[in-house]
Amino acid sequence: QRGTTLEVGSRGQTRSVDWDVVAYHARIKDELLQTQVFAAGNAGASAPQTVNAGSTVHAGIELGLTARLPADLEWRSNLLLNRFRFDGDPSFGNNTLPGVPKALLRAELLYRKASLYVGPMLEAAGSTPVDMTNSTRAPGYAIFGFKLGQQSARGMSWFVEARNLGDRKYAATTSVVRDFNAPGTDQAAYLPGDGRSVYAGIQWRQ
Repeated sequence: QRGTTLEVGSRGQTRSVDWDVVAYHARIKDELLQTQVFAAGNAGASAPQTVNAGSTVHAGIELGLTARLPADLEWRSNLLLNRFRFDGDPSFGNNTLPGVPKALLRAELLYRKASLYVGPMLEAAGSTPVDMTNSTRAPGYAIFGFKLGQQSARGMSWFVEARNLGDRKYAATTSVVRDFNAPGTDQAAYLPGDGRSVYAGIQWRQ
């Protein structure tokens, strides 16, 4: 594959805000795409196959933001907005490329005092096409969590994170096929995310 990418962005900081933002537009020829191919006469059996697409376009915005708020609060977020698509493909026209959500947000609002921090977390994603025909989509989701910890330059640091506190059932990612509704493509296309869970860790620095 080969392509040309144009990017424009900005990175900087003030006393209360740090930001890192970029907008990009890439035109790609013969992009390598991996899909699942199903064996004839063996329902559900599949194997990955990599093929070259014709012309595709990858465009989007990436934004990282940290805001230091009053009352020792800190807002941190990363936002991705994507528009990945075929470009006049004979079979798929200008359909969206499958497997990539159009929007993904990870954010947290933390109370920080000295080396201690505590606060809620959010992860949210838009719907995601499963196939190149765009006939089937994995629904979007939003999950919430909570974190608590202490981060030190030297000595012991520790953290506890509770994720997906609502125990929501959602598709964290998907497989990719040409046409999900074609005969013989019966499969589990949605790969589930973790349910309610807790993680903890300790680190020691000299």
